Amino acid sequence: MPSTKPSQAVMFLIGQLSGSVMGALLVCAAIPEAKKSTHNVGLPELGDNVKPAEAFLCEVILTFMLTFVFFVAYPAYITSGSGFHSQRNNAPMAVGFTITVCYFAGFAI
Repeated sequence: MPSTKPSQAVMFLIGQLSGSVMGALLVCAAIPEAKKSTHNVGLPELGDNVKPAEAFLCEVILTFMLTFVFFVAYPAYITSGSGFHSQRNNAPMAVGFTITVCYFAGFAI
């Protein structure tokens, strides 16, 4: 497994933070002022009749699912595989589908 130097870690952190700030500014710029109060500018809210404890439990379960799939798929991805149907080729698809399922499951909450 390749190691990350501290200077690379700092650059990754700066890149992630600046990218998230730019994304948030683009969302704010894309929503007209008249609709900002109705759209809540992308901030999530709990659905109707959803208690905070229920939403927290759902978040814990969905995060566990994503973390579990990632830690199962990542070792298969970094080891060499042979053939089109090797686990190496299927690992990114497994993580992507898990993110999609978690999104659909948690969207209503």
